[in-house]
Amino acid sequence: MLTTTGGLPYPEQTDSVDVVRDVKALADALDLKLMRAWTVYSPTFGDLTPGNASVVARYQKIGKTVHYAGSVTLGATTVMNPNPPQISLPFLTVATGSPLGSAYVTDASAGLTFPGVPVLYAAGYFVIRVPNGLAMTGVVPFTWAPPDVFAWNMTYETTAAA
Repeated sequence: MLTTTGGLPYPEQTDSVDVVRDVKALADALDLKLMRAWTVYSPTFGDLTPGNASVVARYQKIGKTVHYAGSVTLGATTVMNPNPPQISLPFLTVATGSPLGSAYVTDASAGLTFPGVPVLYAAGYFVIRVPNGLAMTGVVPFTWAPPDVFAWNMTYETTAAA
C-alpha cells in the first residue's frame, strides 16, 4: 500500500484489491488522525513571570489545524508586568492579527469574569484583548492578584507540516 502525504493508505495499482482490508486500513489511519489525544503543553511567557502560578495547557493537532486551550491561575509569586503578557503557541500560525478564539479573565476577589479574545502578538505568541479593546496587562481590566485567572481556547491553522 502507498500513503498520501497526509499518511492515509491507498492501494497501489499492482496491489491485489481486498476491499475490507483496504477500507479498514483507511479507517484505522483516520482514527489515528482524528481521535488523537490532547498533548500537554508548557507555554512560555513574555512580560509575565509565572512563579508558582498554576499553568494548565494542552493542544491537539490534526493536519494543519491546531486546537489549543489553557489557563493560568495566579499564585503568590506570579508577577504581572505593565506590558501585555504574551503566551506562546504550540505551533506557528498563518494568522496575522486576527482573533484566534475566545478567552476570559476572572477577578476572583470581586467575583467578576470578563470575556476576552486571543490575538496574534508576534511570531508564536498571542495576547488577550479584553472588552475595552485593550490588551490585558497587570492593571487591565483590573489589578491582578492571586487567585485571579485568565484562560483561552482557540483553533487556528499552523504553518507546520501536517
